[in-house]
Amino acid sequence: MRLTLTALLAIAALLLTCQVQAQIKPRDDNDPKRDKKEKKPHRDPDGNLLAVFKLYEVAGRKWTVKRVTNPNAPGGDRFDMYFCYEVLAVHEDRATVRQSALDQAKKPTKDKPIDGDVFFDPDNAKFTGPPGMTKSKDELVTVPAGKFDCTAFTGGLDNARTWVSKEYPGLVVRHTDDYGTTEVIEFERFDADKEKPKKRAVKEGELDFSLFKTKKSWTLQTTQIKGGQKYISYTKYEVLKATAEGCELKITELDSNKKALKDKPAETKAVPFTQEGAAFIDPPLATQNNRVEKLRSEKRKTIGGVMNCDVYSFRDEAGNDVTLWFGKDLPGLTVRKLIGEDGKDGSVELVEIK
Repeated sequence: MRLTLTALLAIAALLLTCQVQAQIKPRDDNDPKRDKKEKKPHRDPDGNLLAVFKLYEVAGRKWTVKRVTNPNAPGGDRFDMYFCYEVLAVHEDRATVRQSALDQAKKPTKDKPIDGDVFFDPDNAKFTGPPGMTKSKDELVTVPAGKFDCTAFTGGLDNARTWVSKEYPGLVVRHTDDYGTTEVIEFERFDADKEKPKKRAVKEGELDFSLFKTKKSWTLQTTQIKGGQKYISYTKYEVLKATAEGCELKITELDSNKKALKDKPAETKAVPFTQEGAAFIDPPLATQNNRVEKLRSEKRKTIGGVMNCDVYSFRDEAGNDVTLWFGKDLPGLTVRKLIGEDGKDGSVELVEIK
């Protein structure tokens, strides 16, 4: 009896999970084993993640895998499956990763994405090699996403062979077995992947006006959602007349075509590089009716490259829950803002910086 497409999808997904080892492990905060195991260090003395966790170091990183079934496998039909992985957040001891099923056009299906945590444990099999398989040799593997230096593993069930990236431990670049082949077809690499972490030039507690001293302009895109419709506008910030003492900041409101609004002239503000200008670089401040919580610090993919951000949670004047990514090395820069859960009520995104 021939299997239905739904059943085939379920079998293929199960095989992919068992043979390749799932990229994400569902959260289980009540698992007592997590507390009993003595954890090895996962960050260096400066607080940077160890190289073994590079795959999950940058929030926003995405990669896509394609699974092609073997037409001679049980079920008989050949079809392609796509899965996209995205690092949603990088916490102190773990990363939250989202796995989404994609259709043949590589668009998200109606299936609900799976969110899970990858804990930064050097002894996790995710980083040491697929369980039950034997390390074979190092190979340079070419897949649609590019070339990867890999370690090959053999000896899995159903004649499984797995190639795991050496530069990005935990990334299964290619996997083959009797049921089909899985390969990475898209992968985001960043210049920061090869750069050594830099220490901040400004000491902790000192006023840091680096944004106004090193950048000429930046633009934020605001998306408002009203009645199910999206309304987009922009705000451009330009640094003028910069001196050692301060600068002028020109703020221009733009329409959806990035044209200046005729009924709202540009505004220019003085930014002194002293305590008087602290309001331009301060993170969101708590008020009597609003509690501000710093959630974490993380590296995040942006239009200007990977940026170090402090992430805050608070409520705005309208009572909306807001998550804010605030420049850590460039205080005063809004990198990202989500209004409502996952930005369902609106968002602000850095779309240009020079």
